[in-house]
Amino acid sequence: MCAKDNTTIKFTPDAFFEPNNYIGKEETKADVDRFKAYMTDKTGTVPNPGLRPGIRDTVIATWKVEDLWLRDKSELTQYLVWRYIGTSNGVFRIAPGTASEKGYDHRKRPW
Repeated sequence: MCAKDNTTIKFTPDAFFEPNNYIGKEETKADVDRFKAYMTDKTGTVPNPGLRPGIRDTVIATWKVEDLWLRDKSELTQYLVWRYIGTSNGVFRIAPGTASEKGYDHRKRPW
């Protein structure tokens, strides 16, 4: 899912109630639009597109990190090419945005 200003939010398969449905389905623009609507909904009327509890809260909480990435133009940050954050519940943000396999799980990497 694209966020803003060339960043990407990626969900691991088990961030979904039905991981196999997520992996086996081609993601469309309509799917991404549903995720965005759910994430930015302030009324509580947009239905959950199949994410487990806590995923939306994590996305909202990590927006502040993204704001820092895009705003911070200090001498030290001019040498940073990639910035990313991965959470224990399966949310992964990366800037600049990039495509990755649907089965990618940042929690299984040998960091």
